[in-house]
Order: sequence, then structure tokens, then C-alpha cells
Amino acid sequence: MIFRLINRLFPILNQSKFVIIPLLIVSVTLACLSGNRLRFPDEVDYHQLGQSLTAGNGFSLQTGEATVYRPPGYPFFLSPLYHVCNAPLTGKLANTLLLAISVWLMCRITKNSLPGLFVFAYPILLFTASTLYPQTLGTFLLLGIIWLLLYPEQRNRALILSGLCLGFLILNIPAFLLTAPVLAWILYRHEKGPVFQRLARVCLLSVCTLLVVLPWTWRNYKTFDAFLPISANSGLNLFFGNSPHTGPNTGVNVDRTAVLVAVEDMNEIETDHYYRDQALEWIRTHPVDAAKLYAAKAVNYFNFKNELKTTSQSSTLKNALMFVTWTPLLGLFVIRLFFYKKYPLSELEKAIYLLVICNVFLSAIFFTRIRFRLPFDMLMILSNSIFAGAYLQDRGFFAHKPLTTPENCL
Repeated sequence: MIFRLINRLFPILNQSKFVIIPLLIVSVTLACLSGNRLRFPDEVDYHQLGQSLTAGNGFSLQTGEATVYRPPGYPFFLSPLYHVCNAPLTGKLANTLLLAISVWLMCRITKNSLPGLFVFAYPILLFTASTLYPQTLGTFLLLGIIWLLLYPEQRNRALILSGLCLGFLILNIPAFLLTAPVLAWILYRHEKGPVFQRLARVCLLSVCTLLVVLPWTWRNYKTFDAFLPISANSGLNLFFGNSPHTGPNTGVNVDRTAVLVAVEDMNEIETDHYYRDQALEWIRTHPVDAAKLYAAKAVNYFNFKNELKTTSQSSTLKNALMFVTWTPLLGLFVIRLFFYKKYPLSELEKAIYLLVICNVFLSAIFFTRIRFRLPFDMLMILSNSIFAGAYLQDRGFFAHKPLTTPENCL
């Protein structure tokens, strides 16, 4: 009886608007509740840089001095929004819209509303949208790239636009510099035609990406007389992840007492190089410890909690909520692999698993955090939605077979 009722209601509830509209309402409510408060140090920096760009002072600190410490993408995203209303809430509301569009894209790909339900069941995505963090924008861009690559009839146009999106994604989250070759390999591997044609399409994607990134690299060179592709915090992040005081889950909570004196009079570039050299020296002199730490950081990628520097934003209740929402998401992502015979992996799912697995080992080069992996968590949700859609279709919950992905996509 209950099964029949659910089966009849499911086609109605399966319409994407029934999950996207409530999701947008909830995320907007969370953003409004946080208001203009900036709860994390990164938010303060992004807000200040966005204000500087809006005021016409360029990418500079409050003192007016040019900076390259933070990546420029998100402040450039905030700047036009601040021209409309110069307040952090404006950026947060834009994030909520991007999250809703991201879910809509996934619903279009899967032809069902399951992505929206999975996002509701993973509230950290809603919380992150209520902060001035670039992860929500990065998630939207990553999904947009995948969406664009699903249109083989407009291949060149789609590749150009996806390359531009990838360039802006790198300017938002520089870690995607390491992911870009994986995306290029996925494109090459799944393109049809002779090798030369596939290489040409990869080159087209790469050139369009460089067209976005290189102007900023040139700006850094002209301003600081140094080659710096994106930002000057990769050395510090490498030190946070590779030092005598680093643990698998310490994140930025690493004792820097011994090196703070040395960098006191250095500029951003010199400081970045110093931290990088310190990290590489520790790895060189402690190869066994570094290898063990790397493996532990890779395992910590799947942790449901992090040691936060902003302790006021951590609590037992939040950790418990994260545990009960992250564990099923990860569990279904793993369980799906055991059903590969009955439900063969589509090309899109293969690409998602490759991206997620590669990101585990690329992230462990520095340090692994929940926030950093969120764009890839969204890919896991997309993959789980495809699998769950196929499973439910076999049990009569869909009138028509849901689209997983064309076999020639990507």
C-alpha cells in the first residue's frame, strides 16, 4: 500500500522544481541569518579585496599596497556584486543562487530530482553557500565544465567556453591547476576520432584556459618582478602540510614559532618561497616520515571533521551532523562500484571517479580539508544520483529510463 502510494507520488515529486525551490529558500534563509557577519579569516580577506576592486584601488590590501597572497577569482566575482550593494550578504546570496543553478544542472544531467535531495541531505553545502568562500562558485564552474562537455554537436563552442570556465576556476581555486591535466586526459580519452583530432581539441581547451590565467600571471610579473601563476600562498600551504609539527588533520593549526621570526621582514613573494623551501627541505631530510604523513593525509581526506582554527565554529553537534550526512554519501559512492556488472559505469561516472580519486592524492601534497573537497563531493552526489536513478527505475519509480549520460560524452 505504502509502496504504491510512493510510486504514484514519485513522478510528481521527481520534478526538479520541487527540490530546487525549497533548497533555494533554505539556503537564502541561512545566508540572511548570517547576514554581514564574517566568521572566518578567509572571508575577511576576500571581502576586503572585493571592496578594494569596487573602490577602484585594484587588487590591494587596506593599506593600498598591491597583494598577491590570495587568488583573484573570487574577489573579482564579488566586485560587480558590491557595485550593486557593498555588503557581504550580497556575495552570500549570489552563492545561494549558484548552488541552486548547480543542482539544476545536475537534475538536467540525471533527468531526475535526486541531486537536489542528496544536497538537502548534505547540509554543509548549504552552510558553505552562506559564507564568502570560493567553493560554491568553484562547484558551479566545475559542473558547468562537465555540462558543456555533454554537447558534441557544438563541440568547438563548448570546448572554448569550458576552457574559459576552467581558467576562471583556477583563478578561484589554484589547486585546480593540478586537476586541469586530469580533465585534459578525460577529454582526450573519451573524444572520438583520430589522435590528431583529439589532441587538437585538448589544445583548444588548454589555450582557452591559458587566455584567462596568463593575464593575471603577467600582472604578477610586472607588479612583483617574479613568476607567480596565481597567488603567493602555495608555499605556506605546502609548509602547513609538510613540517615537523604537521599531523594528518592539523590543517593550518601548525606551530610556526620557529619560522615566524625569519619571515618577519620578508614580502609576500619571499615569504612564499621561504615556506616552500622549508617544506621541501623537511621532505628531503625526512623521506620516511613525509611518506607516512602523506598517506595519513590521503586517508584524512575522507574525514568527517577537521581541526578548525576558528574554534567557535566547531562543536560536537556539528561534527555529529557531518558524520551522519557524510558517511552515507561516501558509502553509496563506494557501494556503487560493487554493482558495476548490473549497472555498468557510464563515461560520466568513470570521469567522476577518476577526478575524485586523483583529487585525494593531489590534495594530500598539501593538506586535506572538508572545505577543499566540496566541489568533488558535489561530483560524488552527481554519481550517486545516476546510480540511485537507475536503481529506482528498475523498481518502477520512473516512467521513463533516466538519462545517465551519453556514452560518447566527455
